[in-house]
Amino acid sequence: MKPDSVPSDIGWRLPRGVSRQVWDRAADPEAVLRDERAAADLDNADIAWVLGQLSPGDRLVDLGCGGGRLLEKAAPACTMVAGVDVSWPGLKRARERMDQTNRPSCLIRADLAELNALSTGAFDVAACLFSTLGMITPHDSRSAFLGHVRRILKPGGRFLVHAHNRWWHLGTPAGRHWLLRDCWMRFRSAPEAGYFRHPDVPAHAPTLAHYGRKELTTLLRAHGFVNVSVAPVHGPTGKSWLAYGWHAMATAPA
Repeated sequence: MKPDSVPSDIGWRLPRGVSRQVWDRAADPEAVLRDERAAADLDNADIAWVLGQLSPGDRLVDLGCGGGRLLEKAAPACTMVAGVDVSWPGLKRARERMDQTNRPSCLIRADLAELNALSTGAFDVAACLFSTLGMITPHDSRSAFLGHVRRILKPGGRFLVHAHNRWWHLGTPAGRHWLLRDCWMRFRSAPEAGYFRHPDVPAHAPTLAHYGRKELTTLLRAHGFVNVSVAPVHGPTGKSWLAYGWHAMATAPA
């Protein structure tokens, strides 16, 4: 069969947990460097937090590893590190970083909602930073992701996640408008509830889900995690309930 005679109903489709906007951004070689520059302070806070939770000899997987910022820093403390991302440019950058460390590593291109390639109980620590959790869409894909995280952690393994705080938007006029709309969407149980369309970063829209502290805690417990703790990532106000985001730590049941 010639290439031009392939039936038209055989076509490519987006990965299950990835929006068109995130897919296009993931394919942009310049996006990796832009993101690292734009969010350097927040990224450094996330990485420092994870490094403080590691124990010598841990096996770490970074889910949504991007250019490998966390993997590079965590590798010296770990037996091995693994990174998963949908972005080829991101994984290429991560491989360049890891080759400089001379530490055992594995990089996998995969949709975070479909992590069957990762073995059950393979990791001591799973990290999902930089609000990657909120980029997984729709809700059932996010639920599938959390189920995989619990499965790939050994009993007692730690899940470390950073998510955006929905109440942070009280600090901006556009954010307050969104919060009013979001409250109405939640009242209606609309599927788009919780998603914020960032006016300055159209490539992220509409896939960045935001959470309140209680909501994030409930989400993790609903997927079988125990010992859930959520701490604020403070913004310029210093008020925890208006924090920019949350650092949540949870444990896979023993």
